[in-house]
Amino acid sequence: MLVGMSALVLLLIFKAGNPTHWRWIAWDNAPNEQETDPPQPGVDVVALAAGSDSNQVPPIEPAPVPTEDLPITEASNREPSAEAGGAERLFPGVRPDYLDAVRDDTVFRAAESDAWFHLLEILAHTDESRLSQASEGRVGYLQLDQQPAAYRGRLVTLSGVVRGAKQVTPAANTLGIEKYYQLWLQPDRSSESLVVVYCLQMPRDFPIDMKIAEEATLTGFSFKRWAYQAQGGITTAPLVLAREIHWSPPLVQEPVKTETMGESLIMAVVAALTLAVTTVIFFMWRGRGRESRNSIEARRAADDEKVTAALASLEHANTGSPATPPTPGSMSEPL
Repeated sequence: MLVGMSALVLLLIFKAGNPTHWRWIAWDNAPNEQETDPPQPGVDVVALAAGSDSNQVPPIEPAPVPTEDLPITEASNREPSAEAGGAERLFPGVRPDYLDAVRDDTVFRAAESDAWFHLLEILAHTDESRLSQASEGRVGYLQLDQQPAAYRGRLVTLSGVVRGAKQVTPAANTLGIEKYYQLWLQPDRSSESLVVVYCLQMPRDFPIDMKIAEEATLTGFSFKRWAYQAQGGITTAPLVLAREIHWSPPLVQEPVKTETMGESLIMAVVAALTLAVTTVIFFMWRGRGRESRNSIEARRAADDEKVTAALASLEHANTGSPATPPTPGSMSEPL
């Protein structure tokens, strides 16, 4: 029992040193443990409601592109709408008349190309610090999802976990944008709801993968509530356009040396046996020590008894009858 309990304790000590055995305590799982399904090409919710065939709707990827009849050069010559409301809350340079063409709960539409590239142009030519200062503050998923029209074209700040990132190549455009990135941001860890972010720049060494878990913060323009086709069917997500994201790479940690179960068990058994042998030797030595002390004390007691008996016999001889005087003539007379 002593050896078995010692081996069990030592085995638990070895296993407790491996941080992977304590991952279940953390709130968040490791990036590879939580599956994030990449979105599939979307369909127009409005078209589906009208009864059209979803297979006839063109895919949404790559991202929205300008059409032949709506080139960006012509859109830039249009005058802002006089009836556009809420212009005083928009970032300087944002055209409210472009935003009027944006429709929620739809895929990317050709009529939205002007607004799309117009906001990207502002982001590309504006310093990130100025965008952050002009932000209306942090918002959550519910605000952008339930009030997409109220936040359209306004700068907002989002924080959360980036669950997926991939590079997207847009169509030819006069802005010189050759690529941007599509991110899937989870603002609230307790909810599976995601926000789609199109970002012009990415930090160095940021992992471009659809199965990641990276903390990030960004400031961008709220564009629309976008419809796309997911594995569970048609769903929507708030869509934001951003210049870049703020991300700090994780600290590089030295790899933890992991031992196999067999090696750990052998080490635990050897340690337990060593401990058991040491314990037995200690108790044997302690028992022999007690036996030696008892023998010494016994010998001392026996010696004391012998000495006492000898002293008693001497005392008895001295206290007995006086010795008989010598018989006359038994001894020679002195001369």
